Amino acid sequence: MMTRCSFICLWTCAAITLINPATAQDFTVHTFERQQLTDEYLSEGANFGDLNKDGRPDIVHGPYWWEGPEFTKQHEIYPPVPQNRKGYSNNFFTWVYDFNGDGWNDLVSCGLPGSPAVMYVNPGADKIGDPKHHWTVHKVLDGIGNESPQFVNLVGDERPELVCNHLGKFGYATFDPKQPNTWVWHAISGEVGQYPFGHGLGVGDINGDKRLDVIYKDGWLEQPTSVEGDPEWKFHKYVFTGPGGADMFAYDVDGDGDNDVISSLQAHAFGVAWFEQVKGSNDSPIDFVKHVIVGDKTTDNPYGVLFTEPHTVALHDIDGDGLKDIVTGKTYWSHHDRSPMWDAGAVVYWFKLVRTKDGIDWVPFKADGESGVGRELMVGDVDGDKLPDIVVGGMKGAHVLRHKVARVSEKEFKAIQPKKAVAMANGRTPEEAAAAMTVPEGFQVKLSAGEPLVHQPIAFTLDPRGRIWVAEAYTYPNRAKAGEGKDKIVILEDTDGDGTFEKRKVFIEGLNLVSGLEIGFGGVWVGAAPYLMFIPDRNGDDIPDGPVAGSSGPQAGLMFPEDVPKGATVLRDGFGWQDTHETLNAFIWGPDGWLYGCHGVFTHSKVGKPGAADADRQGLNAGVWRYHPTRDLFEVFSHGTSNPWGVDFDDRGQAFITACVIPHLWHMIQGGRYHRQGGQHFNPYTFEDIKTIADHLHYVGKIQDHAWWGHEPHAPTDTLAAGGGHAHCGAMIYLGDNFPAQYRNQIFMDNVHGNRINVCKFDQTGSGFIGRRAPDFLIANDHWFRGINLKYGPDGSVYLIDWYDKNACHRTNPEIWDRTNGRIYNVKYIGPGAPAERPKSNPMQATDQQLAALHLEKNDWHVRTARRLLQEREASGKLTNEAVDALWKIYDSSDDVTRKLRALWTLHALGKIDDKRSMEVLKSSDPYLRSWGIQLELEDQQVSKPVMTKLVYMAESDPSAVVRLYLASALQRLPLDQRWELAANLLAHGEDAMDHNLPLVLWYGVEPLVMADPAKAMTLARNSKLEKVARFIVRRAASSNEAVTAAIDWLASTTDATQQTLVLDEIRLAFEGRVNIPQPAAWVPAYEALLKSSDPAVREKADAIAVAFGDKRILPRMRGLLADAKAPLDQRQRALDLIVKGRDMEAAPALRAALADASLRAPAIRALATFDDPATSPAILALYSKLNDAEKRDAINTLVARPSSANTLFDAIEKGTVPRTDVHAYHVQQLLGFKDEALSKRITSVWGEIRATAKDKLELIAKHKAALTPARLKTADLSNGRRLYAKTCSACHTLFGEGGKIGPDITGSNRANLDYILENILDPSAIVGKDYRTTLVALTDGRVITGLIQKETESAITVRTINDTVVIAKSEIEERKLSELSLMPEGQLNQLTPDEQRDLIAYLGHPTQVAIRGPKSPIDSKTGKVPGAIEGETMKIVGKTGGNAASQAMGGFTKDRWSGNDHLWWTGAGPGARLELELAVPSEGSYDVEVVLGMAVDYGIVQVLLDGEPLGEPVDCYNAPDVITTGVLTFGPRQITKGNHKLGFQIIGANPKAVKGYMVGLDYVRLTPKAAVK
Repeated sequence: MMTRCSFICLWTCAAITLINPATAQDFTVHTFERQQLTDEYLSEGANFGDLNKDGRPDIVHGPYWWEGPEFTKQHEIYPPVPQNRKGYSNNFFTWVYDFNGDGWNDLVSCGLPGSPAVMYVNPGADKIGDPKHHWTVHKVLDGIGNESPQFVNLVGDERPELVCNHLGKFGYATFDPKQPNTWVWHAISGEVGQYPFGHGLGVGDINGDKRLDVIYKDGWLEQPTSVEGDPEWKFHKYVFTGPGGADMFAYDVDGDGDNDVISSLQAHAFGVAWFEQVKGSNDSPIDFVKHVIVGDKTTDNPYGVLFTEPHTVALHDIDGDGLKDIVTGKTYWSHHDRSPMWDAGAVVYWFKLVRTKDGIDWVPFKADGESGVGRELMVGDVDGDKLPDIVVGGMKGAHVLRHKVARVSEKEFKAIQPKKAVAMANGRTPEEAAAAMTVPEGFQVKLSAGEPLVHQPIAFTLDPRGRIWVAEAYTYPNRAKAGEGKDKIVILEDTDGDGTFEKRKVFIEGLNLVSGLEIGFGGVWVGAAPYLMFIPDRNGDDIPDGPVAGSSGPQAGLMFPEDVPKGATVLRDGFGWQDTHETLNAFIWGPDGWLYGCHGVFTHSKVGKPGAADADRQGLNAGVWRYHPTRDLFEVFSHGTSNPWGVDFDDRGQAFITACVIPHLWHMIQGGRYHRQGGQHFNPYTFEDIKTIADHLHYVGKIQDHAWWGHEPHAPTDTLAAGGGHAHCGAMIYLGDNFPAQYRNQIFMDNVHGNRINVCKFDQTGSGFIGRRAPDFLIANDHWFRGINLKYGPDGSVYLIDWYDKNACHRTNPEIWDRTNGRIYNVKYIGPGAPAERPKSNPMQATDQQLAALHLEKNDWHVRTARRLLQEREASGKLTNEAVDALWKIYDSSDDVTRKLRALWTLHALGKIDDKRSMEVLKSSDPYLRSWGIQLELEDQQVSKPVMTKLVYMAESDPSAVVRLYLASALQRLPLDQRWELAANLLAHGEDAMDHNLPLVLWYGVEPLVMADPAKAMTLARNSKLEKVARFIVRRAASSNEAVTAAIDWLASTTDATQQTLVLDEIRLAFEGRVNIPQPAAWVPAYEALLKSSDPAVREKADAIAVAFGDKRILPRMRGLLADAKAPLDQRQRALDLIVKGRDMEAAPALRAALADASLRAPAIRALATFDDPATSPAILALYSKLNDAEKRDAINTLVARPSSANTLFDAIEKGTVPRTDVHAYHVQQLLGFKDEALSKRITSVWGEIRATAKDKLELIAKHKAALTPARLKTADLSNGRRLYAKTCSACHTLFGEGGKIGPDITGSNRANLDYILENILDPSAIVGKDYRTTLVALTDGRVITGLIQKETESAITVRTINDTVVIAKSEIEERKLSELSLMPEGQLNQLTPDEQRDLIAYLGHPTQVAIRGPKSPIDSKTGKVPGAIEGETMKIVGKTGGNAASQAMGGFTKDRWSGNDHLWWTGAGPGARLELELAVPSEGSYDVEVVLGMAVDYGIVQVLLDGEPLGEPVDCYNAPDVITTGVLTFGPRQITKGNHKLGFQIIGANPKAVKGYMVGLDYVRLTPKAAVK
C-alpha cells in the first residue's frame, strides 16, 4: 500500500537514499524542523507536487501554493478567506495530478463531507505566477462522502481514481483527461457506509491476489477479477473500528507474507492499531487479531504515548531501514472542544516499525509538538535532500516538517531514545523511585537525597555553596500544642561532588507547623503560622545565634512564645492556620529585593507586628505577600486565587503563581484582585476580579468528576492525559542554563494527584499572557509521588522535593502520615547539545565586581544569588562603588533587555537609582524597562512632581499596554488627589477595553475616587472609553445613599438611551439586597424625563428603580398586567418581578391568577409565600398534581411558611393528594421552628419523627452501615440513586456540577467512605462549618424563614433558602437566631424505602456521574413489544417547528432493546424546536406517564411536555459511544382528562460532550393508572 499522496509526488519518495540503521559505531538520530507556511486556518489538509514545472515539489494548502524547495514564495489559487475555527473549512483534501493532460499539474479538492469535488485548472506557464490570475474551477463530482477519501490507482488502469463513499455506497470515480470536468461514479457496494460523515477508509491488497481491495471500518470489499460493468465487490465483515478512524492501510507488518491492516481507531478520540492477519474459518478464511499501538490511556502504549484525534495517518519508511513506519498525530480541534484531550498539544509522531524475536514494536518519535496533522498529511522528500519530510495543514495553519539526520555519540543517542513506560506502583525505595521516572528524551533523573537523610520536605532552598536547606514538616497536618512542635530545618551537603547529598546537619528543630523557608541576610526566614520569623546565623556556622546580649527575653505580645526559638525574631504574626495546608508558603526572593510568599484562601490571617492592634493589621486569605528584609515592611502584593503554593518570576520580572482547584495559572499584578475559590474580597466594591490566564485545565470535564478531597485519587485516564488533576504545588519558571532553550521562561509545577510535573508556556497578548499547555515534563509512575516544589540550581539542573506518602492533602488524621519518607531528586539534561560541566564556585567569596559580573550569566540562579549578596553587603555598609558602576555599565551598554532589567532590579535593591536615572528609565525604548521604572518609583508610594508629570504623559501617550498596566497598578500606590488625571488619561485608551487586565486594575485604583468626589468620578465615567470602568463607577456611586445623586444627575443630563440604559442597569445592580432606599430629590424630575423616553427598555428600567426607591404608584398597573392572561408574557414576567421587588402587599390575587401560566408559575408560587391569604393554599393544592418536580418543591416551601398553610398541606397529605415523601426533612425542621405544640404533634402523626438523641443517631448509623454492605451496594440502581439525589439533596448541594449551591459542593468530599456519608446524612449537625449554620428569621407577619445569610446591607439581609433567595427588610424582623443546627436536616432517609436508601447511598459514593436511566423496558419476549405501550413511530404528529420525524428501525443497535425494534426519530431540528404528538387518553384518571427515549452521541437535551406543561426536568439524551435507551422514565402521578392530548418534546440544548445533532428518539409512551398515594 502506497503512502496516500498524489502520483506526481511519488517520484520524490522513490529517490530517497536509505540510511543504515544505527550500529554500535553509528548512532543516527532523526529529527524534524518545523517551517510554518501560514498560521491561518485555510484548509484541513495540505499536499505537494510540482506545479510550476521546475522539477521541484511545491506545497498546496487551501487557496495557496508555495514554491519549493524554500516555500517562502506564496501564490493564490483562489481568493483566500480565513476559515472560522469554531466551524469547519470549505477545503478538506487536495490532490495534485495532471487531470486534463496538458502537462501541467492541476488540483482536485473537496470540502466538508458530502460536498462536491472541484478541479482547479493550472493556468500554465504564462499565468502560473501571475498574482492577479486565479485558477479556473470546475465541479467534477457531487457528494464526496467519508472523511478519509483516497486518491490512488485502485483498479490497475493508467491513472488513479478517487475512492470514497457516495450516497451511502462505496466506490470510485474515474476521469478522462479529454473530458476532465465530468467524472464517472462506479459503485462497488450497497448502501453499507455512513454518509456523508463516515470515518475510516483505505486501499490495499488484503488477500494477496495482487488486486487492491477497499478497506473500511466494518470490513473489506474484495476487488473482483474484472471491474467491467461495475459489479458489486464481495464484502468481508470484520469490525476494525467502531466509530471509525482515518486512513487505512494493508501492509505486511510482521513479515509473515500476508498483509495486515493499519488504522486509527477513533478519528475524534483515541487510538491507533494494527490488525494481524490470521487464518480464519471456512466461511471467513481471513481473520484478524487487533494489536493496540496507542489506546485511550498511557498504559496502552509501551512508551506511555497518548494523544487524541488521529484523523489522518500515513505509512512511509522514515528512517530508511526498509520497513514502513506510521506517521500520524493530533488533528487539533477536529471536533473543537468536544473531543477528549481537545486542548492537549498538537503533536506529530512517527512510529518506527521494529520486528524482534519477541514480536512487533512501534517505537514512537515525536516529530513536532505544535503543528498537528489536520485531516490530510503527506510524506515525501519536498526539499531534495533525499529524506522524507512531512507536510501538514489544519486549524494550526500549514507546516512542513523538514527531516534532519545527525550522527551523535553513544551517550547522546541513548539519552534521546524513547523509553518504555514504567508501570505505576507505590512504595518504592528512593533509588527505585528515581529510576522509574519518565522524562523527555535527553534528560536523566538522579536521587540527590532520600530517607533516612530527609523526611517530609515541605520547603527547600539552595545556598551559595550549593547546599540544600530543607524544612521538614513532622507536625502537619495539625498544629501541635505550644512548645511541642517537631518540625526541623536541616542542611544537606554533597561533600564529594558526585551529585548525591550524603551529609545531613540539623540547623534547628522544635518548630511548629513549618511551611516556608528561605535564607539570606545572615540567617534563615521561616514561615510557621502564626509567625513569619527570622532565625539569625550571622557567623554562618550553621548554628542559630542565641539571644543578643542584654536582650530582655521573648518578644512581647506573642500568642505562642514557646514556639519561637531563642534568638529568633518574629517579624510578623497573625498568620492563620485554620486550613493547615493553606498557610504562608513558597518563599522566594523577588527581583526587586523583597521576600515573596503565597497564602491560601481558607486560612484567615490578620498580619501585623507582634502586639499590633487589629486596625494596624492587613487581612489576607488568598494571594501573594511580600516582606522587605531591610526596611521591615510587609505588603499584600495581590489578593485572590485559591491555594497558591508556588510563585516565580520570568526573565522580565513578571510574577506567576500556580494554584489548586480553580484554574491553576495566574499572572500576578501588583494590586490585582483575582478570582477566588471561595469567600469575598476584602473590598466589597471589587465587582469583578481577574481570571486565570490558562487556556486549559489539567483535568477533563468538571473538577467534581475526579477531585475527591480527603480521598487518595487514582485520576481517570482522560484526566491523566490532560495533566493529572487540579492539585498543584510549587512553581519554577526555568531560567537556568542546562535545559534546552525551548524550556526557558516556561513554568513548571508539581501535580499532586497526577504524580507528575506539568509545564505551561506563555504567549503574550495585550498587557498580559495566555498560558498554554506544554507537554508534561516528568511522570513519576508512582502513586505516592507528592512533589512540593522545584528549583534550578547553580549548574542549571533542577532539584525537586517529594513528600512521598500514600496520602495526599485534606487528611487531618496525624496518625495516617508516614513520617519516615522524603526524597530530593535532580533532573539534568545530558542529551545532544548539553552544556559542559561548569566548575563549582562559592559566590559568597566573590568580590562585589564579580557579583555584578554574574548578572550577565545565562543561569538566573547566579544572578539572584549575586543580587541578594550585594543587597546584604549594602545593608551592612560593605558595598563598594565599583559594583554599582559595573551594574550601571551593564544597564547602559547591554543590548539584551533582560540583562538591563537584572541590573536595574539590583540597583534598586541597593538604593542606587537617583531621580535622574529614574527618569532615564521611564524614557527607555523598551516597554518592560519603562514599566519597571514605574513600579520601582512607586515603591515608597511617593513621587516627585517631575515624575508625576511624566507618568501622566505616559498614561496619555505610551503605546504599550504593558506600560499602561503598570500605570494602572500604580494608581493604588498614589494619594487620591494625584490619581485623577492619570486615571482619566488611561481611561481614554479604548483599545484596552477588552484587555484581560487593564479595565479591572484600573477600576481597583479608581474605586476610592468615587466616594471622594462622586460628581468628578461621574465625569470620569462619562468620558471613559472603557465601558466596564464607567459602569463600575456608577454602581459604586449608587451603592451609597449619599453618592447615588451623582449617578441620577448623569441620567437627568442625557437623552442618549445607551447612556441611560448603562446608568439604570448599574443602579439596579447596586440596589440588589437593599430595601427602604431613601429617594433623592433629584430622582423625581429624572424619573419624569425617563418616562418620556422613546425607548421602552429605558422606561421599564426606570420603573424598576422607582419601585426600589419606594414609589408605589405603578404597582396597581403591574397587578393588572400580571393578572391579564392575554398580556405578552415578557410584560407579565416583568410585572411579577416589580411586584416582588416592590413588596406589594395587595398582589396575592394577581399572583394566584399567574399560576395558570407555566412560565410564571414557579416565581408566582414562591412570591405567594409572602402573603397570609387563606385563598393561596387551596389554589396551590388544586394545581399540585400538574406541577413539575421543581414547582412541587416551590409549592411545599410556600405551604410550610406559616402554621395555617402547613395544616392545609397536612390535610392534603392525609387525603392522598400530596405524597408524604414530597415533604423534605428540611421543611419539617423549619416547621418545628414555630414552636407550635399542636403543629409539632401533627407533624409526628402525618410525617414522622425527626428528633433523635446522640445515642439514637449512633445506633442508626450502625444499623444502616450493617445493612449497606459492599455486596448490597453493588446491587444498587445508580441511576435511580441519581433521581433520588435530585429530589432529596440537589436543592442544596452540588454533585458532579449539578444542583444548588446552598450547602457545600459534595463532589470532592470523602464520599468513598460509607461512614462519612452516613454520619453526614444521619447526624448532619454534629460538625457544622460556620458558613453552613442555619439562621432562623421570625417575621412580623407570622412567617418563619430558615436559610443561610448570603449578604447583609444596612437595610436588609439576603437569605438563601432551599428554593429561593429572599431579601428581608430588617424592619420586618421580629427575631433572628443563628442555630447550632446545620441547614441540612435530620431524618432525610426516613421517607425512603430500604432499596431507595441503598440506591441513594451508592450514588453518593460513586466516583463519577451516571446517566439518568430508568428501569429496563418490560418488553414481552413473544411480541417484542411493551404491553400497553403506544409506539412512538405510530403516533400522529400534530405540531412540529423544525426538522423531520419518521420511523427508524433499531434492530441493528445491539447495546439495548427497543419496543417493536423501532422508534420515532426526530432529526434536523435545533434548540428551541418543538415536536407535538397526539396522545389519546381513554378515560379520566390519575396516571403515571411512562416515556422511553433514545440516547446517543449526537442526541440533545429534551424537555418532555404534556399539553405544554413540563413533565419533570429536562432529559440529557447524550451517551457515547453506544446507542441505548433512557430506560423507563416515569412522570406522575397526574390527573388527565379523557380525550386527545398533546405529548410534546422541546429541544433545550445538548451536552457539552455531544456532537451537536440535537436528535431525539421516542421509543414508546405508556399511561399507567395510579391510585391515590399516601
